[in-house]
Amino acid sequence: THKEGNFAFTLRERYLYDYNVSSGKGQNILRSKAAISYHIPNTKFSPYVAEELFTWEHWMKTRHYAGTKLKINKHSTFDFFYMYYAKQNKDFQQHLLGVGYILKL
Repeated sequence: THKEGNFAFTLRERYLYDYNVSSGKGQNILRSKAAISYHIPNTKFSPYVAEELFTWEHWMKTRHYAGTKLKINKHSTFDFFYMYYAKQNKDFQQHLLGVGYILKL
């Protein structure tokens, strides 16, 4: 994460090995996520947009996010978001509304 004023730019790379027990096959997955957030001064809100790509040898799926974080106190934050989710080679699209809770210890 890189902060510049009230803006924060985040890039995350996550490697997964996904093994399916019933088929006996596994696959490598690289999850790349880029996000931009802005903390609104004198409020507890930080709206953001993000995109997450699932790839390895080819593009598999994408998640697009738009949301806001609401800081309750120094340990608790709520995350309210909309996510558009699409997969490759399938007629698969989902629109999701979500609520998350973040607890920092």
